[in-house]
Amino acid sequence: MVEFFYITRVSLNYIELPVHAVFTSHKTKGFFVGAGPSVMFGLGGKRTVTEDGNLIMSNKLKFDSENAPEKKLTIAINAMAGYTFKRISVGLNYTKGITNQPTGDADHGNVSNLTLKASVLFGQQ
Repeated sequence: MVEFFYITRVSLNYIELPVHAVFTSHKTKGFFVGAGPSVMFGLGGKRTVTEDGNLIMSNKLKFDSENAPEKKLTIAINAMAGYTFKRISVGLNYTKGITNQPTGDADHGNVSNLTLKASVLFGQQ
C-alpha cells in the first residue's frame, strides 16, 4: 500500500477595520481590554500544496472565484487585551468570523485569528 502525505497551506490577506469599546486601568499606563465588531475586506492570497515534500501546486487566490470561494467581505467579532507602558502598547487581539464560514469539509472561509501587536502611541497623553 502506497501512502501519500499532502500539506496544503493557505495565506489570505485582509484589511480589517475594528470598532472597539476599550476600558483602561489608567490613563497613561496599565492594562486595557476591549471588544466590538470588525469588518474585514479580502485582498487576495496564495495556496500551495506539497506531496511528500514536493511542491505540486501553487496558485494565487482571488476572492469570489472558483479556486477561492471565500467572500471578500467578512463581518466578525473582536476582543483585545494588553498593557500600555506610557508610549508603547503590547496586546493580543482575537477575531472570530461570523459571516463567510466554511461549510461541510471545505478548507476555506474566515474562521478565526489571533494577533500579537506592539504599538507606539503618538499625541498628548
